[in-house]
Amino acid sequence: MQSYVNAYGSDVVAGYSATIRIDGFVNLPLQSFNMAITTFVGQNIGAKRYDRVKRGSKIALTMTFAVVGAMAVFLFFFGKDVIRIFNSDEAVVEAGWKMLYAFITCYLLLPIIQIYNGVLRGAGKSSIPMYIMVFNFVILRQIYLAIVTKITNDVFFVFFGWPVTWISAAIMFIIYYYKVKWLPDE
Repeated sequence: MQSYVNAYGSDVVAGYSATIRIDGFVNLPLQSFNMAITTFVGQNIGAKRYDRVKRGSKIALTMTFAVVGAMAVFLFFFGKDVIRIFNSDEAVVEAGWKMLYAFITCYLLLPIIQIYNGVLRGAGKSSIPMYIMVFNFVILRQIYLAIVTKITNDVFFVFFGWPVTWISAAIMFIIYYYKVKWLPDE
């Protein structure tokens, strides 16, 4: 990713750096929910309380949607101000806003990825989330970037490489969660 962003100059690199920091704050609660649901699922599968696994997953997903949704709304209205905390140069703020705006449009996909990732790992299916994440966030993202940079010179579409792969990862997690038998004795 960095090499693609570097091609757009120092203002875009600085905007990228600021937005990556902000994105890290958005991801902190997601990671916490992910770890919590992993433990919850593992404990309830161990206790053979499969009904609690699915109900707990839905509750965790709802709570995570609420947290990320609130953060996305806040960033939609105050994102430029938050970027200014890291760098007040207007060209940097605009570049960071392009990236943040691309992210905000799809932040509500992250709870699906993180919760289903945690659920599957808690159920002992840790290789599946790893394959989905590596395929989407490494392989597919690089393919997307190689193609999009040949088609357009607009950095927004480079930044949109994250949401594109979030979309595909969310779809894969949903399909696996609902179509594959991952709970024992279900």
